[in-house]
Amino acid sequence: MNNISGVIHHAAPPHTRVLPQEKLLEFLQIQKFDQLLAHQYCVRRFALHYPDAFCELRNIRSQIEAVLAETPLSNETRLFIGRRITTTARCMRALGLRQARALVTAGEKTKFRQLLKNEIETDQDKFFSPILCYLSDIQLDMLINILGDGCAFVDRIQVELNFLDYYDPFALSDLVRGKSMLTHYLAAKSGEYSVRPEAKWVGRDNYWLNTNGTYFVSQARP
Repeated sequence: MNNISGVIHHAAPPHTRVLPQEKLLEFLQIQKFDQLLAHQYCVRRFALHYPDAFCELRNIRSQIEAVLAETPLSNETRLFIGRRITTTARCMRALGLRQARALVTAGEKTKFRQLLKNEIETDQDKFFSPILCYLSDIQLDMLINILGDGCAFVDRIQVELNFLDYYDPFALSDLVRGKSMLTHYLAAKSGEYSVRPEAKWVGRDNYWLNTNGTYFVSQARP
């Protein structure tokens, strides 16, 4: 693991203070927790104030998940088997692409199909974690139809709301119960979950971010 710069800048330059490595790692872990809370607050606000839009987004995701459930794709960490949740996320994120929505509006189904294939699987995936080879043409057509219908909906909420300025459609559909997060945190802290090797650099309180268990946190758009 490479050393991370421990220089923290104050509001009044050029004053700085240097944190030791372990304190900086703790600081970074707190930042991740803040990102999780901000994300879940945004999703809850979306679901509470715009329940119909939230339910429609969840419905699109459920349709995608139903198609992928009939494929060999797995959420298990197995070499050479693409991850189902990765495919779900990439399909949902395609809804947030202006180019994708423009192609659907223009009726360019062939170009939209190619765009979706490019989104689902990158060149690197073809060698390390292939996905498209586990999808039949019929299943890919089903995904295209689901996303094609969903593009009009995403276009509408993009105009009316600003949630998609901060999170993509996949992240906005990921509502995690507080009880689930607490259970995961306590189980990780008590050692019920195995942790990844890099967890040795953080305190036990932060093991929940470094477990080999299922990830339930969506990432904010960069």
